[in-house]
Amino acid sequence: MSADNAVGAVGAVRVGDLLVTVTPLKMVEERALRRVLIKAAADAAGDYFTRCAKLLNAMKATPAAYFKAVERITELAAIGPTVSEDQLFEFRESPTGVAIELFHRGRKATPGLTFDGLRAIITDVNVDDVWVQMQQVQEGANPNPLTP
Repeated sequence: MSADNAVGAVGAVRVGDLLVTVTPLKMVEERALRRVLIKAAADAAGDYFTRCAKLLNAMKATPAAYFKAVERITELAAIGPTVSEDQLFEFRESPTGVAIELFHRGRKATPGLTFDGLRAIITDVNVDDVWVQMQQVQEGANPNPLTP
């Protein structure tokens, strides 16, 4: 398969009154989307010290363990922001993650579509429905097929 081959199907995702036309992404676009999602997930998670603040506070009573933890966190911070696959998957299902993915999959075929517009209408209330619709489009089992 060449890097130009697109993956997925064409279909629509309904978010309230908005109908987003989703088109397949080329493999290089899928990889670019993954990089965007990883960066956004890492940004949302915060730096290592922020993520470990509760643990570090609890460890202050044991200075040796505290300093060892700070040393390790400093090493991880030097490597750069990373998120696990589980953290990435969890972020992809969040309102922001779904908005990012739907924007990337729908921007070519939906005039006027913006990330900020999607982020404003994808909420905790509808995120699961929007995520499921997007997955169904990719699998070719879209409940909102586009008709000519």
